[in-house]
Amino acid sequence: MLKKLYIIILLFSYAFFLKSQTNIDDQVRKAKAEIYYNNLSNAENILQHIIVEENSNVDVFMTLGDVYFYQKKYEIAAEQYKHSFKLNNNYALLRIAECYAIMNNTVKSVEYLSAYLKTKDKLLQSEIKLNPNFQAISNSKEWINLWKQEHYNAYELKLDEGKFLISKQDYTQAFEILDQLLFKNPERHKALELRGDIFMLKNEYSQAAKTYMKASEIKKQQVSYKIKASEAYFKLEKYNKAYKISEEAVNLDSYNTDLPILQAEILFNMQNFSKAEESLNRMITYYPDHVEANILSGKIAYENSNFIKALEYFNTALKQTGNNSDYFILRADTYVKINMLNEAINDYSMSLDLNPKLSEVYYKRGIAETLNHDLNSACKDFKTAFNLGFYKASDYIVKYCKE
Repeated sequence: MLKKLYIIILLFSYAFFLKSQTNIDDQVRKAKAEIYYNNLSNAENILQHIIVEENSNVDVFMTLGDVYFYQKKYEIAAEQYKHSFKLNNNYALLRIAECYAIMNNTVKSVEYLSAYLKTKDKLLQSEIKLNPNFQAISNSKEWINLWKQEHYNAYELKLDEGKFLISKQDYTQAFEILDQLLFKNPERHKALELRGDIFMLKNEYSQAAKTYMKASEIKKQQVSYKIKASEAYFKLEKYNKAYKISEEAVNLDSYNTDLPILQAEILFNMQNFSKAEESLNRMITYYPDHVEANILSGKIAYENSNFIKALEYFNTALKQTGNNSDYFILRADTYVKINMLNEAINDYSMSLDLNPKLSEVYYKRGIAETLNHDLNSACKDFKTAFNLGFYKASDYIVKYCKE
């Protein structure tokens, strides 16, 4: 009897813990959304309430530090980052150094940066030197002396060189450097990541996927490797594999805002619209005007023949960005479905203003114009579509162009 009671108490305690953790996770996501919308006071209040309940969450202290940093309260920001560092987050040392640099406290900044440079998996030398937050102290004696010391080994310096060559699109030279590094030690996951990046830039997705997966197998807790691998498999249209890897990434970083979009894209292409919608709804709860989330939600509504709902999503997205021709096409296609032909023609025209080489859009506008009884305009559009290589328009030229 006592044993049974003990088990019940354990189960109850575990259920309470899960509920509490879920609530904290939701609050952290809400705080991050408030930061996104620059509602920094709201974010601060949310995070301060979390700390009262639970003071061992690295992300909470880092996010609160960011809130104070954006508010230009650098002293308080540094204190929050110090809490995060005490919870074994070495990256916090760099953020503390940035705070002191902006406050022109060169000695403190160099002290914390020096400590950060002793950590494993630190940023590359060029990434730190080009960080604008260190600009105020970059001519100081302490800063100059800091960089006279050797903080990076030969491998890390070569890695930096490889990254620079990639930025200059010199992939051949970059490959050569990375291959040499991997020949000496095939377990160098950062070199593998950069190699994968080159494959992605060259549209060699199969090689990219394999390379990112190898990096991920070596550094199992590195979320970015899993995200990149998932994206590569998505490009290969290996959607089941892509989704499985994205789930592994979510388990490592449930606050990442890129992952719900990536997962929704994968699920959309798997035609699992209901599950994709679930992922997007969670995103839109916190980011109601997020462009990609609304576009994907609109595409799902369109596929479900819910054209009015699709328009709502597309309208929300286009309010945020009016320079994407594809988004105007999506909304125009939806207008056609509900016979709002003038609006459709206008959106196709907006798309063509942004990209006049879209042969299929001339064809689509031509179709809308025939439905709107403007055959002269339709004829011109069908001919333009054909001349640009959309040969399906030839049947319509025969049908609607008299001369």
